[in-house]
Amino acid sequence: RSSYDVTDLLDICPMDDFQTQFYKKRVEYQSEYVSAFFTKENVNQRAGSVMIGDLSDPQYFDFISYVQYAVINDQINLNRKVFEEAQGVFGDEGDFENKLIVRDPKLGDRDTIIKLHGERVGDMVLDHLVQEKGLAVSVKERPGIDVLCDNFKKILDMLVENGFCASYTIDTSVKTSKPDPMRTPSQQPYDIRGDRCISVTFERPINLWSQQALVSQNYSLKNNFEAKVLQAFLRRCGVNSRYQTRYASLSIGYDFFLDGYVAPSTASVIPL
Repeated sequence: RSSYDVTDLLDICPMDDFQTQFYKKRVEYQSEYVSAFFTKENVNQRAGSVMIGDLSDPQYFDFISYVQYAVINDQINLNRKVFEEAQGVFGDEGDFENKLIVRDPKLGDRDTIIKLHGERVGDMVLDHLVQEKGLAVSVKERPGIDVLCDNFKKILDMLVENGFCASYTIDTSVKTSKPDPMRTPSQQPYDIRGDRCISVTFERPINLWSQQALVSQNYSLKNNFEAKVLQAFLRRCGVNSRYQTRYASLSIGYDFFLDGYVAPSTASVIPL
């Protein structure tokens, strides 16, 4: 729900058109997705199950999350800054009107939209975990890396508890990241120096297929809620970060590079 709400708040597209495109894409891919859970040898033998419409079913969540983010990406790529949106109650006896929507000029850049969408979704997910699920994290200005890891673990434990993934591993290291292709040499981020890094690997997350499906179609905005919520926590602690993603057959890993958390002088830098 947070991704839908942020799409609306950022005036990315007419939300009535979003719903239309969402329905079309869901219908387009649903049969193919569900059929993948039958064995090739016997079309009547299930290799798994998909409970259509049940967001508590990991297989369905994986699918519908892909559909949602594919549509969000498509709408971002259209880059509509001025549009009409039908607002009101829809249906056979619907009461709605068309309103002219003009996006804030500060949000006109596509890269800005993608960045803000990820940040706001992360903030909303973190707020939900704190306010609705009882997550107790310690937010302090630039705490030590051990404190950051301890709070990461609290967030990760809650994600496991709520069925987002089966398990996780976390460790700290000293790495240099790959240069940011969107920046000039003089603008390259801090993490190419070899600052401290927190590495997290999620085993069997419920967005394992969908996230890689989005990558395969060259979509820029991912449904990586696990990374968004961890970065949201880092921002509240005043820590700038950038991450790189690692995909495996049953896991997704992230290396979070922390601005200003300089590696100990005795440590060696591990090149990627």
